Amino acid sequence: MVVLNTKEIRKSKGLSISKVSYKSKVARSYLTELESGKYVNPGLQVVCRLCKSLKTTPNDLINKDLWNWEEN
Repeated sequence: MVVLNTKEIRKSKGLSISKVSYKSKVARSYLTELESGKYVNPGLQVVCRLCKSLKTTPNDLINKDLWNWEEN
């Protein structure tokens, strides 16, 4: 299950959900549902668009805590 840190990153950069939606060309309603956890496992294209609009990387955007991976 892939959950994104979109909301945390978006807020830390002072961006509204509407602005990210516009810049990423991801529907605002879909983005809202991703942020609320209603939808998980977004497609690669959505992840790439969100990364570009948030000026971040997939490593930062994808919530690693849910993978139970340990950093060495």
